[in-house]
Amino acid sequence: MRKVYKPLPPVEVVRELFDYSIITGELYYKIRRGMRGKVGASAGAPNHSGRWYVDVYGERYARARIVWLLITGDDCGEVVVEHKNRDKGCDAWHNLRLESDSNNGVNREHKPNQFGERYIYKRISKGHVYYQVVFRRKGIKTITSHMCKTLDEAIDWKQRNVTTLLNEEGFLL
Repeated sequence: MRKVYKPLPPVEVVRELFDYSIITGELYYKIRRGMRGKVGASAGAPNHSGRWYVDVYGERYARARIVWLLITGDDCGEVVVEHKNRDKGCDAWHNLRLESDSNNGVNREHKPNQFGERYIYKRISKGHVYYQVVFRRKGIKTITSHMCKTLDEAIDWKQRNVTTLLNEEGFLL
């Protein structure tokens, strides 16, 4: 399901409230904001997954989106502000980029499956067990895959074809 983002506050308001370190990605209060919001204090707090959020006049916003607004002056709207290095707590300018919702998942860290083999998945169809080797192309929903009857066969096929199919970033050529 597609996430709907609320409009960001006006850039003038954000620039009045916050200072930003372009290198570290930290956001600091420019003016006193309640008990915790002292001038020069770090603004916001991380949630359970490590993504930082800040409050602007009672509304909560992702810190990365506020940073994008501070630097560019543009509300990124329905486009996702993605962290290049996958560290959701690092909002340094060099680590942020805009990405469509569908492309955002491509940069996600893929965990090894139950076999410890990346790109190989177990499928059961009509009582038969198959192992599917799956490669996805960034930005396009095309899937290149190969079905194998055994895990060893799938590992062999993957090892023979991985260098011809993937670039150094792990995406299809």
